[in-house]
Amino acid sequence: MTAKSCIKYLLFSFNVIFWLAGLAAVGVGIWLLFDPGRFNDFLGRYTFTIPASILIATGLFVCMVGFCGCAGAIKESKCLLGTYFTMLLIIFCAEIAAGVLGFLYRDKIKDEVTTEAQRVIEKEYGTGNSDIDHAVDILQEKLKCCGVKSATEYITSAWKQTTNKSYPPSCCSNQQSCAISTPDNNQLVYLDGCLDKLTEYVKDNLMILGGIGVGLACIQILGMCFACCMFFAIDDEY
Repeated sequence: MTAKSCIKYLLFSFNVIFWLAGLAAVGVGIWLLFDPGRFNDFLGRYTFTIPASILIATGLFVCMVGFCGCAGAIKESKCLLGTYFTMLLIIFCAEIAAGVLGFLYRDKIKDEVTTEAQRVIEKEYGTGNSDIDHAVDILQEKLKCCGVKSATEYITSAWKQTTNKSYPPSCCSNQQSCAISTPDNNQLVYLDGCLDKLTEYVKDNLMILGGIGVGLACIQILGMCFACCMFFAIDDEY
């Protein structure tokens, strides 16, 4: 088997893996929309909607690029291989730019979460907005927390003024214990505030997003190397 044939089959095999990686990126993007995305009301400008949508679009684009690479390898087409290399380079540069922006804004996440969480929990929760009420309840139940920094914040919140109850049911593992007007602290399970837990949750999921980006970038570098080798190995007649 000649060197060109080896590179050809390596490039084809690589692009099958690359295509599967694109599908995986689409799946993770959809998961980000529907799982961490439930907390978008607390994140202000830094919601999961934009990065998740970008990840889905990138995954679909990667699938298309993988098809182009496979076709270029099978047909030994310099045109297709050049197009393949260019598209990989564009994706790679976009991922580098996104990574730099994520690094620059990482320290602003907590400030944004603090502002939005205080506004939503202290001023909007319990005022009749069912979407906000549901978002706060899901947050407190999933992260096992209550209020922004502590459960006592509900004493002066819109929730207290509207319902005349000290704590919402989602603050307790046994939600019946929060149904009375002034439950004592022993009945409450989630005395910790949600701010630190939500900030950590967001950062953990951004790490997952970053890890996927780094993984795809490494795969793309290999793809560009294979494409260059195949391009120069093809006879001039192609």
